[in-house]
Amino acid sequence: MTPWAEERYKAARQGVMDPLDQGREDVDPMLYPYCMPPGMPRIHLRGQAMEIIQAPGRVYLLFEAGPSMMRIHTDGRKHLNNPPPSFMGDTIGWWDGDTLVTETIGLHDWAWLDSAGHPHSSALRVEQRIRRPNHETLEIGLLFDDPKAYTRPWTAKRNYRLRPDWEVLEYLICEDTVRENYTQEVLGGSEGP
Repeated sequence: MTPWAEERYKAARQGVMDPLDQGREDVDPMLYPYCMPPGMPRIHLRGQAMEIIQAPGRVYLLFEAGPSMMRIHTDGRKHLNNPPPSFMGDTIGWWDGDTLVTETIGLHDWAWLDSAGHPHSSALRVEQRIRRPNHETLEIGLLFDDPKAYTRPWTAKRNYRLRPDWEVLEYLICEDTVRENYTQEVLGGSEGP
């Protein structure tokens, strides 16, 4: 990590003793009171259902968490000039044989890379290599390149198992707490008829 990223990481882990534990819940942007989407690439670490939909010139990854969607433009376009920061970023993709290669830029630096509290900057560029080594497995290789936060690019891999009996449900971050607050503050303690 660069000194900038190390400082942010230490703040996210202040008081956390076990290096395998997640970062501080009170500053995790995904948890209450912030309730932000996990963002890319953290969404891949959630272990929840994901559905892939192919359409002409696009591939959509629909995630249960959030719910969030990643739109991958496969029609040959280039990235937007100076895309506004977002949680899922601006993603373009192309086919390399049977592998979908994607590149994502324009990510908010608010989100963490993982639940441990590893930060990233808005300069983060993520490359994904999505392929099916067999019928039951979807493999996503990730390359992270963020010169503001890390001294060199690094990689990770995530495997998904085909679950044809699963449905992508609506899983809203902080839903219980937000519902309780809304019920008390807006509905006066009643959830309605």
